[in-house]
Amino acid sequence: MQDVWRELNLKKKQFTWRDKAYKVQCRLDYFLASPNHANLAKECSIVHAPGSDHCAVKLFIQSDSLNKKAELGFWKLNSSLLEDEEYISEFKANIKLKTTEINTYI
Repeated sequence: MQDVWRELNLKKKQFTWRDKAYKVQCRLDYFLASPNHANLAKECSIVHAPGSDHCAVKLFIQSDSLNKKAELGFWKLNSSLLEDEEYISEFKANIKLKTTEINTYI
């Protein structure tokens, strides 16, 4: 098992716990992962955790397969669906719904 934070932050000196007087501080909190999984880590940081005497260890992982460029595909539409009124109305409703959802996040 590897300490992911240490692997990505070789020269940093940060702590995840301190006593109230800041006389004692140490790293008690870790993300441990196998070497195969540790290689997927893109970022690991120690951040303040409100309401706790410990800091949080934040880990961002991403599969290498997600970094690959998508290949061109082939898409086929059953054109008889364009004559189906129920399909068309449901499709339009879904477009409006998804547009609304996207706009709430922007």
